[in-house]
Amino acid sequence: MLRATSSEPPWPTAAINAVVTEPLSPADVESDTLGHRADLVEIRADLVGEVAAHVRNHIRGRLVYCLRSRDHGGVFDGSAEERHARLLAAAEHYDVVDLEAERDLIPEVLDRIPVPQRRISWHGTAADHAVLRDRFDRMATVGAGLYLLTTDVSRPEQALAPLRFLHDVARSDVTAFGTGPAGFWSRLLAPRLGAPVVFGTVGDGGAAVPTVGRLVADYGFPDLRPVHSVNGIVGRSVLKSVSPRVHNAGYRTLDVPALYVPFQVEDFSSFWNEVADSGLSEIGLPLGAVTVVSPHKEAALTTARTTSHAARRSGSANSLVRRGDSWFGDTSNSPAISRALADVGVPVSGRKAP
Repeated sequence: MLRATSSEPPWPTAAINAVVTEPLSPADVESDTLGHRADLVEIRADLVGEVAAHVRNHIRGRLVYCLRSRDHGGVFDGSAEERHARLLAAAEHYDVVDLEAERDLIPEVLDRIPVPQRRISWHGTAADHAVLRDRFDRMATVGAGLYLLTTDVSRPEQALAPLRFLHDVARSDVTAFGTGPAGFWSRLLAPRLGAPVVFGTVGDGGAAVPTVGRLVADYGFPDLRPVHSVNGIVGRSVLKSVSPRVHNAGYRTLDVPALYVPFQVEDFSSFWNEVADSGLSEIGLPLGAVTVVSPHKEAALTTARTTSHAARRSGSANSLVRRGDSWFGDTSNSPAISRALADVGVPVSGRKAP
C-alpha cells in the first residue's frame, strides 16, 4: 500500500490493526483511533463477545473477527461445532475472519469463507525461524489474504526468530513477531521486513502491546520511512520510556534513516551477543547505538572495546556506539547517538528538530 501527495515522497505504509479486547463504549466508537487511524479493527470475540450491528456500522476501518482459542492464548473453549458456527456467522458481517491453522481449516468453513476474507493464524511458544518456516509452508497450502504467526517469548533473543523468518520468506502477505514484553521490539521491526500489518490495541493494552496512538506518535506508523540502522534503549523496564517518541520525532524531522525502539532485557550478555552484535545486521537492520539503563550499565562497559575516560572512571557505560566491528562505551547519551548517526553519514550537529 502506498500513500503519496504532490508534496510528499511515496512512503510505503503498513496497515494499522487496532485490536479490541474490552467492550467498546460510544466514545471508543467515535474515537480517532477507530475513525481515522486504524485500517483494520479486530474484534476479539472471545474477550468481548459478539459486537452489535449498530456498533459495527459506525467503525470505519475494515472489521476483523477473531475468536481466539485457549490453546492459542485466548479464552474460547467451546466445542468445534460452536466455534465454526460463530466463524461462519461472522463471515456474513466482517471483512476478515481469523482462522486458526490447527482447528479451522476444514471444508465446511473454507467452502463458505473466500480466500481474500481469510486470515490464517498460528500462535505458540518460542520457535526458531526454521520451525516457523515449516509451519508456514503447511499453512500456505490453504489460500488466505494474510498469514499471521506469533510466538510468545521470554527473552529478546527469541524474538529474533520471527524476524529471520520474515527476512527469509520475503512475502508481502505474511506477518510474524514475538509477543510479551521481550518481543515488543519485534512487532515494530516486522513491517520493515515485509509484514503488511502492524498490531496495536485500542485503549491501554498493558506495557507489552503498544496502543494505536503510540504506534503513530512514537514510531511514525503507518509510514515506513527508510531505515538504515536501528537505535534503542536497553533495560529491564523500558517499554513505557518516552525516548522512542523523542528520538523518532527528531529522525522524521531531520530525515534521518533510523528507528529507535525499546529492548526489554534481563540477560544483557545474551541479548548483546545474539541480537545486538550480529543478529540485527543479518536481517539488514544493524544496531547503531543504544542507551543502556539499569541494571546493565556495568555489563555495557565490559562489552565495549574502547571507552571514554568518564566511563572508565565510573565503572559503567550508559551508551554504546558501533565503531566498525566493535563498540565504544561512554556515559553521555546525546553525543553517543550523534556520533552513531555521523558514522553512517548522517551528521546532526547544529541541526534542530522541534
